[in-house]
Amino acid sequence: MGFMGRKSNNMKGEEGGLEAIEGEGASEIDRALSLVGGRPLHLHTIQSYVKRGLSLVEACDSLENETISHLLAAGYGGHFADNSSPGKWSKTQVWKLMVKLSEEGVTEVREDAVVSSLFKGNHEILQSLAQNNIFEFKKKGPHLYVSASPLHLNCYRKIVRDDVTRAHMTRLLKETAVADLKADIVAVETELEHIHLAGTGQGLTARSRALDRTLLDLQNQMAAL
Repeated sequence: MGFMGRKSNNMKGEEGGLEAIEGEGASEIDRALSLVGGRPLHLHTIQSYVKRGLSLVEACDSLENETISHLLAAGYGGHFADNSSPGKWSKTQVWKLMVKLSEEGVTEVREDAVVSSLFKGNHEILQSLAQNNIFEFKKKGPHLYVSASPLHLNCYRKIVRDDVTRAHMTRLLKETAVADLKADIVAVETELEHIHLAGTGQGLTARSRALDRTLLDLQNQMAAL
């Protein structure tokens, strides 16, 4: 792993406010507020670090590093040797969702679109990711969105922009794509063999031609990898 308008005055009297870090510069306080987005739990964490003697900059860095460590351990199992993971998901699925939420201006994506495109219709995988505090759900009107806290969104960006992690995941994405294409090719070749053994017929011939086109497309995709 390559990295293993001010609101402070209004928050002084609030539970979990910034009274413990008074005396810090405006830019440091603004950074802390931006990092946690006003989430009380994260504000409390920063506050507790400062009470223990850390500067505000050090407290923010510690919170970021601990969150990144959690995301790497919970989402990726702490390693990139293969596409296995500690949960129902794969590393490539978590990576693609983190990349999506790291895009400029993106802070949420429709839950149904994510389930369809990344998780093959399996809602349980996404629910499990939320239960492990890797992503979270947000209800807006009739729709459910996949999102994250400001802290997590910031950490996603650091993870996906890390050169070492990107190199590992680029390799895993290619390996996974090759494995999936190989499985699809075998399935098509198996069906073609059954058709040939069954003999001729207008329906079988049409299906055989369609499968031949599919097989050629899969082989071209494999060659392009």
